[in-house]
Amino acid sequence: MRIYTIIVLLILSAFMLPVIACGGGTQPSPDIDARVQAKIATEATIEARVKDELANAMSTTTVTPMPMVTASTPKQHLQQHQTP
Repeated sequence: MRIYTIIVLLILSAFMLPVIACGGGTQPSPDIDARVQAKIATEATIEARVKDELANAMSTTTVTPMPMVTASTPKQHLQQHQTP
């Protein structure tokens, strides 16, 4: 009879341990809308910064045209560079 009581107490303890361990209070759910709004605001700030940087880079950049290259034959080349 005593062993039966010990076994029953051990089984009840084994079932009560997970119930007590996982029976804590619930955590408040995160505010998804606030997170989304914060992410949108951050991305808008980054986008504005990139646009400003591009505008600054474009205003300070000068474009130099490439020299015009014309094809010439060796005979034309020699005629151009003859000394009088």
